[in-house]
Amino acid sequence: MAAILRKKFLMRCLLSPIALWIVLVLSGFSTAAAQSDEASAKGVLEGKGFKVRSGGIVTQKEAELRSASKQVTKLRKELFTTTRELAGMQRGSDQLRSQITYLQKQRVQYSTQLAQVNVNNRASVKLNNQLVGALNAIEGQRELLLGQRQMVDDTLAKARRGWSEAREDYLQLVLDMRVVADEVQELYDAHAGNATLQQAIKDLNKATGKTYRLTPSRGFLSSVKRLKALEDDVLSESIQLRRQGNTLYAMVVVNGKYKKEMVVDSGASLICLPASVAKDLGVELGSDSPIIQLVMADGRQIEGRLVTLGEVRVGKFVVKNVEAAVLGQAATAAEPLLGMSYLGNFKFELDAKAGTLDMVNIEGANPAEQKETKKPRRRK
Repeated sequence: MAAILRKKFLMRCLLSPIALWIVLVLSGFSTAAAQSDEASAKGVLEGKGFKVRSGGIVTQKEAELRSASKQVTKLRKELFTTTRELAGMQRGSDQLRSQITYLQKQRVQYSTQLAQVNVNNRASVKLNNQLVGALNAIEGQRELLLGQRQMVDDTLAKARRGWSEAREDYLQLVLDMRVVADEVQELYDAHAGNATLQQAIKDLNKATGKTYRLTPSRGFLSSVKRLKALEDDVLSESIQLRRQGNTLYAMVVVNGKYKKEMVVDSGASLICLPASVAKDLGVELGSDSPIIQLVMADGRQIEGRLVTLGEVRVGKFVVKNVEAAVLGQAATAAEPLLGMSYLGNFKFELDAKAGTLDMVNIEGANPAEQKETKKPRRRK
């Protein structure tokens, strides 16, 4: 009996390595098969524009959307920085113009007083000399400020170009992101019920022991939410214009109550108003309104008076404190023009064929909307 037990024990010891080897071989075959199934499933998914990541299945274009999301944050910051800088420069330019206007007003007052002085009266000689001295001083200050204004205007024009470029770069990236996001969503929707892909996912789950699903990834949904917030900050409208021959007219509301059709003219640097139209719009010319030279479309030069309109609106788009020119008597028959002192605050496109003015504004990124921030007082 003991001999029989020893024989069985020896046979078991001999068989154990063989059994272990068989198990290892079969396990290797199983692993290789699983790896093959996994690679095959991934190949099917990648052929349809998807990639398998550790966190789930994503489209190949989602990486492009994630990269754009990072870039748009940088561009947005740059845009708001240039907006604040431009607004500050514009305030400086406005203050300089106010100083020049004040000096012009003083010059008129002193010149009027000087004309009334009786030079034959000895008592008036001193007053005469004082007025002449004051006028000379005013003229010197005025010439100095006029020279500074040219430099300020050049700097302001350069800053406005930089702001416009930053705005265009930002808007274009937001538009590009929407195109990519729509393509990704369409890809998910198009293959949601694809039997071949569903089978590939089942094979992938079986081979990896994980649970993959063909649904929009969390990263994609987060990017879309961020994109929606960016788009909500962008106000856009296509404004229908009235056509008369080759001329397009927009309805313009001034100071919230005066309505007037104006020719949309991106070639005009300012809103231009004939004197009669300016009067109808409640615009009053003061003796201190600066005189400016304007070049008409036919090449003629005429005089105008520079004024500031409290508010101008076209469609949804409102701009405060808009510069305008009131044309002189040489242009009484001219039509009012909606120029760049208003249009330049927005991204706009004039479609002559469709007769529309497409306008876009970014919330918080319009220099005309920026308010001067006051420094807090220090407590003593």
